[in-house]
Amino acid sequence: MSTTYQIFEKAQRIEELCAEAYRLLAESFAGDGPARDLFVRLAQEELQHAGRVRLLAARYRHDPRLLGVPSGASELDGMLADAEQAVDSIRRGNFARTAEEARARAGALEEHFARAHAELISHEGHPALREFFWKLAEQDRAHNELLRGK
Repeated sequence: MSTTYQIFEKAQRIEELCAEAYRLLAESFAGDGPARDLFVRLAQEELQHAGRVRLLAARYRHDPRLLGVPSGASELDGMLADAEQAVDSIRRGNFARTAEEARARAGALEEHFARAHAELISHEGHPALREFFWKLAEQDRAHNELLRGK
């Protein structure tokens, strides 16, 4: 069973890895102005998400009642592994050959992360944390829409 601290730590790391993935994609597609600009924007937003997780953690980290039985930790573990794999794939240069392919793959990851965030503590835990993870899910879906050009 994960502690509240571990939940926050993993959530922050996921956001940081997503920011790194978008930063790397911006570098990879530096010659495509619109794609580069989108990836830079998304990297900045992911860093903001990480900062919000950090602030929430500072506020609630030591309250054991927040998550009840934090059963959503396995979702975070899966998200963390997916984010690490995406960053590694981008670094190796085999994530996407085109900006369009990169947008599609990143959009699929955002949708996956949105579902995992929504499920994380959707039925348990402190209302403020449930609301926070629901908002993260909404933001992931908004990133997906941006990546798909909607």
